[in-house]
Amino acid sequence: MQKELMQFKLELTGPGINIKKEISQDLSQKIVLLIFSENRDENVIPESAPHSINIQTETHSQHSSPSHSLREFIIEHDAQRVPDKITAIGQYINKYRNTKNFNRANLIKLFEEAGEPVPKNISRDIKWALKIGWISGCSDNKSNFWVTNSGIKAIDDNFSIETKRKSRFASKTKRNK
Repeated sequence: MQKELMQFKLELTGPGINIKKEISQDLSQKIVLLIFSENRDENVIPESAPHSINIQTETHSQHSSPSHSLREFIIEHDAQRVPDKITAIGQYINKYRNTKNFNRANLIKLFEEAGEPVPKNISRDIKWALKIGWISGCSDNKSNFWVTNSGIKAIDDNFSIETKRKSRFASKTKRNK
């Protein structure tokens, strides 16, 4: 038995705009979040928001961003190594989900969403992306990260061979000759 989708009606009128449309419950929840978080920096549900609405900010409906899925974004930008993928994921959620920061738990969910294997040692891979300067820790919470200008450039270059060469992980052990 398929789950029936609850339909909601959106009506928005104003100077130069007149929208009347049926929307999904998922989209209606995102709109409510947007309305109640106006003029806020974070996607936090304020106390004035209706408590009966179950808003999930980390899930993504294909209907809200039809131009790219996370998987398509990773493939399009040729993100092959784990720090490439971490950086691409961070930029994707910034660009298409209006979420500037991410953390380890977000990354795990987003790797799964993209159909990518979750890295076995994600802490090491986050440190790698930090070391090469593609992501940075937030000043107020070091467990949250954001994509730097260098990371955006690497993405824009589709993680070119030159970019990958410059960002190789330096092993601490010396090889025997």
